[in-house]
Amino acid sequence: MIRKVVHDAYVLHLYLGTSNKLIASEKKIVERCCDVHEFKTVATSQTKIHTALENLAAFLVKHFNNRVFVLADEYDSICSDSIIYVKDKANMKAEDEVSAINALCMGALSCLLKANKHMDRAVLTGILFVSTMGLSKLTNVEAFKFQENHNFSRFYGLTTDELKRLLEKCKKSSDYSRIMDHYNGYRDNTLSIWSVMKYLNFEL
Repeated sequence: MIRKVVHDAYVLHLYLGTSNKLIASEKKIVERCCDVHEFKTVATSQTKIHTALENLAAFLVKHFNNRVFVLADEYDSICSDSIIYVKDKANMKAEDEVSAINALCMGALSCLLKANKHMDRAVLTGILFVSTMGLSKLTNVEAFKFQENHNFSRFYGLTTDELKRLLEKCKKSSDYSRIMDHYNGYRDNTLSIWSVMKYLNFEL
């Protein structure tokens, strides 16, 4: 799963394979990482996956002459799934496997976030606050609970005005009161985007 995420990240920057800022060997790495079959042979270990991420950051800096922003959505999903779905194996206890999975995920993030001269800053979004414990050793990472009072909290969710405009576009304006009554809101009548979109998809 992590290999797929890294491969997809390379595919987003396929143009690096023809960049006049990269040397031939670097372009070859990009080509191999963009090829789904080749990438399986490139990223055969935790260390090589980390190297692939570090290389991508370095290539982007070289191409644009600017340090990169790292955006990781639901970075904790693999960790949370491991807690729920991992079962005992013949040669490994479940808790050991969960620890190994978490170490792999946190290691992948750490290689980008810790002492990485190619990175400017990063924004990570996740659901489980407990997953931030794996990043606790990184002094340059600060965790926020999105419901608490901080600079980012106001950007989460749909305001009532945004909801009205969305319902107008979907020709569902009459559903406004029903949605407000049913979903209430995060705070000050700000609703969960996911909940509203699930409702609209079902209704439409």
